[in-house]
Amino acid sequence: MRVLAGDVVHPHRPARRAGRFLAGAALAVLAVFVLSAAALLTGLWSPFGTETVDRSAPVVLHELQDISRYRAATGEFSELIDVEDDVKLVPDFLAGERTVLVAVGSVDAEVDFSRLDDAHVVVSEDGTTVEVHLPPAELRAPQLDMSRTHVATRSRGLANRVGEALTSNAQDDSALYQRAQEQIAAAAAAPELRARAEENTRVMLTGLLRGLGYEQVVVSFDAPSV
Repeated sequence: MRVLAGDVVHPHRPARRAGRFLAGAALAVLAVFVLSAAALLTGLWSPFGTETVDRSAPVVLHELQDISRYRAATGEFSELIDVEDDVKLVPDFLAGERTVLVAVGSVDAEVDFSRLDDAHVVVSEDGTTVEVHLPPAELRAPQLDMSRTHVATRSRGLANRVGEALTSNAQDDSALYQRAQEQIAAAAAAPELRARAEENTRVMLTGLLRGLGYEQVVVSFDAPSV
């Protein structure tokens, strides 16, 4: 090997540099490992992204109270209102009136969540089961569909027609509409609408509470007052 003037050859220097590099890398890896272990132990960091989920009864109660009133089902009803005002001992063509009203309306069945308290929500000790006890479904006032509710027929005696022609009072059918609402309310009071509302509520709550992490959801209702 030829050596030029001014050059100094150190045959072992590359090996020493490699050794120092490996030692530095090992120390860096060790430092990262120690810091990660400390973070895991103190709960400052986790590679799995853990999250604390509160499944206590107050949390469930808050979720339910936010719903307030839940419209669980709507029933549609059609009623035929046939009202006749008869004048005794006088033929119908002379006096009297008969009106037939076709009434179409709906009734909503709702469940009230706003008055629930701690006694209505019970969570198991292991946090896997929640029981919710609710009041019975309530029926709202009937709402007539005025676009489909109409007087089908109206027949009046001669005296009634003459009297109407001599007065400027328009025909007042408010009593007919009131009777229609009463009959629709009576039809809605049958058990089917409430039962459907409670089943729909049970399905809704099961999906909601399972989304909060509960494995089993039990929903029960009070019996409706007579």
